Amino acid sequence: MSTLSTTENRVLMTQARNSLKGQWGTAVCAFIVYLFIFIILQVIIEVDTSGFFAIGSLIIYGPLVLGLSMFALSLSRQGEAKVSQIFDGFNRFGAALGAFFLLTIIVLLGYILLIVPGIIATYAVAMTYFVIADDPNIGAWGAIKRSNELMRGKKWKYFCLFLRFIGWFILSILTLGFGFLWVAPYIMVSSAKFYDDIVQKEASIIKATEIAHEPALTESSPLVETGEIIVDHPVPITLNIENGRRAGSFFAVSSSSRIGRAPDNDIVLNVDTVSSYHAEIIVKDNRFFIKDLDSTNGTKINGIRVTESVLELGDKLQIGETELSIQ
Repeated sequence: MSTLSTTENRVLMTQARNSLKGQWGTAVCAFIVYLFIFIILQVIIEVDTSGFFAIGSLIIYGPLVLGLSMFALSLSRQGEAKVSQIFDGFNRFGAALGAFFLLTIIVLLGYILLIVPGIIATYAVAMTYFVIADDPNIGAWGAIKRSNELMRGKKWKYFCLFLRFIGWFILSILTLGFGFLWVAPYIMVSSAKFYDDIVQKEASIIKATEIAHEPALTESSPLVETGEIIVDHPVPITLNIENGRRAGSFFAVSSSSRIGRAPDNDIVLNVDTVSSYHAEIIVKDNRFFIKDLDSTNGTKINGIRVTESVLELGDKLQIGETELSIQ
C-alpha cells in the first residue's frame, strides 16, 4: 500500500531538532562510540590477512546499525535514550545479521545493473532497521519487504530530505569533520521522524479504507438479531486535528482505537505533550467513549479533564495539547 505523507521535510527536520533539545550530549556520545567501533572494525578488516577476523567484523555491523536505529527512534519519540542502546541490536542478532547481508546483496545487485537502480534499491530498503526495531517478531526478509511497501512513492521525498543536509555537510568539512558529530545524530533523528510519519499516514489510510467498505447505516438498515440480543454498530466518526503542524489532517475511527505517541498505537500523535499510550476510544452500547490511560497531560472533552466520557458529534477532544474535533 502506498502511504501519503503530507509533512514537509523541513518540518520533520524541525521536529528532529526539538527532539534533540537537551539530548545533544547523549546523541553525540552515542555517535562517537559507534564511530570508534566502526573505525576499529575497518582497521581489523585492512590488517587481517587471514580473513577470519574480517568476517567476524562484518558480522557485527548489522546489530550495530540496528542498535543505532533503536537509539534514533528513542530520541525521536522523546523516550529514555541511552548510549548503551546502540548495543541493543545484539538482542535481535539474527534479524540484524540477516538484514545486513540481504541489504548488501540487494543494493550491490542494483548498482551492478546501473547506478540509478542501485540508488532506487538503497532508498527502497532504507527503513528496514527501523522496522526491525519496531517489530520484535519480524524477520530480516519481512522487514525488507515492509520497508519497500512503506517507501513506495516516498523514495524521492526521502532523497530530498538528505539534500537539505548539503549545507550542513559543507559546514562539517570546514570544521575538519568535527561538525559531523552533531550532523550525524541530526540526520538519524530526522530519518526516524520520516519513518514515524509514513507509518502514521499508513494507519490513517487503513482506517479510512475500512470505513469506505462498511455499509452505511440508515434508519432502514437491518439489525442482526440473535435470540434476544440485537447486534448493531455505531456510525463511524472522524477525528480532525485543529491545531499544530498537522492541522487539517484526520483519523477515521470505526472501532476501538488507542491513541498515543508510540508507533504501535492505532492513532499516532507524535507530539511531546502526548504520552506514549495516552487514551483509548472504546465502543460501548453502540457509542464511542474516550478513556484516559493515566496520561501525563490528561484528556479533555470541551475543555473539561475527564477519565472517561462519551464522544458526541461536535465535541472538542484534547489529547495533551493536540485539539481534535469529532465529526
